[in-house]
Amino acid sequence: MKPITELYLDAEEFRPFFRKINQLKIPIVVHHTALPVDYGHIYDYVNLRRLFGRCIDQMTCVGRIMYCGMLDELPNLKLFTP
Repeated sequence: MKPITELYLDAEEFRPFFRKINQLKIPIVVHHTALPVDYGHIYDYVNLRRLFGRCIDQMTCVGRIMYCGMLDELPNLKLFTP
């Protein structure tokens, strides 16, 4: 299994958790990191990785969830981000 820092929320490792959340019909809050999984190109720039890195990570995560079929499989799953 990969370290959690190398996974996005659509990873199969998280599916048992999301299946249970879907079954319980409860919303969850997801807070993304300030660094995308592939962060080497911005790591040395603290403000860039905080501002730009978080945007990249949120867009990547949301896009992957939208296109991976997870929402079709888990129709009661409600994810929120602060």
